[in-house]
Amino acid sequence: MSTADILRQQGVDVRLVMKAARDDNQHKRAGGGAMVGAGGVAAAGGFAGGGVPGLKSDRLLMDVTGAANRREKVKMAARAYKGGEFGYRTNAHHTHQAFNLSDTKAAPDASRVAHLKAAHNAGQSAAETKIIRHLKVARKGSHAALVGGAGLTALGVHRIRQAKKNKAQPVSKAEKKGDTAFGAALGAGAATAGVSVGGARALEHHGRKWSRSAAADLDEAHKIIPNSGGHKVNPFPGKTNPRVPDIGPEKGESKVWRDPKILAGKSKAQAAKVGELRGNAMKSRYFAGVYGKMGGAVRRIRNPAIGVATVGAGGLAVTHHKKKDKVAKSLFELRVESMHPKAQSARG
Repeated sequence: MSTADILRQQGVDVRLVMKAARDDNQHKRAGGGAMVGAGGVAAAGGFAGGGVPGLKSDRLLMDVTGAANRREKVKMAARAYKGGEFGYRTNAHHTHQAFNLSDTKAAPDASRVAHLKAAHNAGQSAAETKIIRHLKVARKGSHAALVGGAGLTALGVHRIRQAKKNKAQPVSKAEKKGDTAFGAALGAGAATAGVSVGGARALEHHGRKWSRSAAADLDEAHKIIPNSGGHKVNPFPGKTNPRVPDIGPEKGESKVWRDPKILAGKSKAQAAKVGELRGNAMKSRYFAGVYGKMGGAVRRIRNPAIGVATVGAGGLAVTHHKKKDKVAKSLFELRVESMHPKAQSARG
């Protein structure tokens, strides 16, 4: 007596059993592959952004380029990026703030231009402190993505192994690999596309905030010393992300520092305040440009990622259709066995 006959005697619909076994195995392989793909993308992105948790970058790009040989360059690069991209940038901004922006106060008897320049450094330093705080938060988020992605990958591998243990509906190795590979492509592509769209919007949103900050600081400086000029939008059209306006001063720093008419009749305190505002605006403009450039780069990943996800989804659809045909053939053979016992014995 065949397994099908035993199941029929127990009142079980064999067709439903076979379909359930087939669907369950395919869902586990495809779903596990999708988890592995999406988890791998999240973990890789988290590691690239945050590096090894607990380690901090202690070298700069100039240390890498200035190394004596290739081995030394690799060593310097590892020390520079062991904290990931955000760790490296945090160290770079810290170093710039400490060595290049330390002169933030002028002597009481110094000129108005000296007070303007010193306060200009103070304004830049304040913006550096703010961006360093953002980078630290981003690194923590990257570590969370690393841990979450690793966990999702492990769960996907577990589901794939569960499907391998289920022998109720045996399939070829090619079919198993196909389900897993197409599922991984679907998961990785969908995850990358989602990160691309969401990441680009987040980066461009922060870029616009920096642009608004630059415009507000320049306009405030213009109110204190009208001759210093206000702000202008997109002085270099076509070279920046159109979603993040480039806010620049109407008059450059060298013009404000060298033209004696601009500070004429103003106090040292006024000059210092204007210098602080313009310094903050200069850094805000720079950070807006960086966010806009990164947002544009991340956004360009979307279409290739959607293509990968489409290939994965199409592959799963095709393999699912082929398995339907195989199950229909198996069901036909079961019907023949149940109607003609001789066919069953001949097959055995």
